[in-house]
Amino acid sequence: MGKNQKLNVSVLTADSIMTTQVIKFNLHVRVRKAMETLLEKKISGAPVVDDSGKLVSVVSEADLMRFAAQGGLDHTLGAFNHGLVKTKDLVTVERQAPFSDVFKIFITKPIKRIIVVDEVGRLQGIIARSDVLRAFLESEDKPKD
Repeated sequence: MGKNQKLNVSVLTADSIMTTQVIKFNLHVRVRKAMETLLEKKISGAPVVDDSGKLVSVVSEADLMRFAAQGGLDHTLGAFNHGLVKTKDLVTVERQAPFSDVFKIFITKPIKRIIVVDEVGRLQGIIARSDVLRAFLESEDKPKD
């Protein structure tokens, strides 16, 4: 951007602020590996997809603690599929959702991330609250040092 240009959040869409390099799991990953990955990446949860990349759920630290307590460290996430949040209950948007819709979701729901999917439910990206904050900061004039 030029030095006098600034980003206008009203023209942004979900795909312009989402992260596309998403840490995700498939149903075949073992609970132990999911735990290790969340700890290594310092994240509190990650999407779960099927073999076609379609969103199945999101697995959180709390889910993994529950599965471990049930003796499931060496079981796959698929073995606990019944204990994961159902896709219909997840908060998702499509790539072209306006920034205002994304913002409204974050201020009205107690969530940390919104999953971006395509028209058939395949994972496209993820939007964290920090992505929204970054968009607001980039929309403001930067103070002169």
